[in-house]
Parts: sequence; structure tokens; C-alpha cells
Amino acid sequence: MPSLHLTNPTIKRLVGKNLRIYYLIINQANQEAFFCFEGTINQEGWQELEDHWQDIKEVEIEYVERISGLQTFRRVINLKVSQVKEAGEWEVF
Repeated sequence: MPSLHLTNPTIKRLVGKNLRIYYLIINQANQEAFFCFEGTINQEGWQELEDHWQDIKEVEIEYVERISGLQTFRRVINLKVSQVKEAGEWEVF
């Protein structure tokens, strides 16, 4: 399975049509997006997303990729947070 180490990813918390929460992790370097659904990733990784999704600075992910026509779908199956922003730390845009 492919894996990737991301620094300063953009993470969005979204709600699907079935009213279940999922996360979208975006790699800013090449605009790749990775979907994270509860039950498809490791429990520790899901809990880290739930608790710190806005503050994650570095993350390692394993994912599966499915190509359908011209679209590529990437679903995270394993996630490990390696660094979280400290309280009071400023983010520069």
C-alpha cells in the first residue's frame, strides 16, 4: 500500500449525505486529496482526527487508490499523527 508523510496538510471536517462525519486531507504540494471515514482507518488515527483535526501539522498516512475514468479516489486506511500545533502557536498564511 502506498504511504505518504504530509507536513502542514489542510484537513477539512465534513458531513456526508448519510449525516456521518468524514475528513478530507489535502496535500498542498500537489493538490491530492485523501478521504478518511470512520471504520476504514485505524481506531487511534480516527481518534486523533476527532480530537485534533484543526491542529495537525504532520501526519503519515497509508491509503488505497482507485481510478474511475478520469478521477482518482484515495481512501486512507492507516493514519498516524506525528505533530500537533501547541496551544497559543500562531499559524502563518
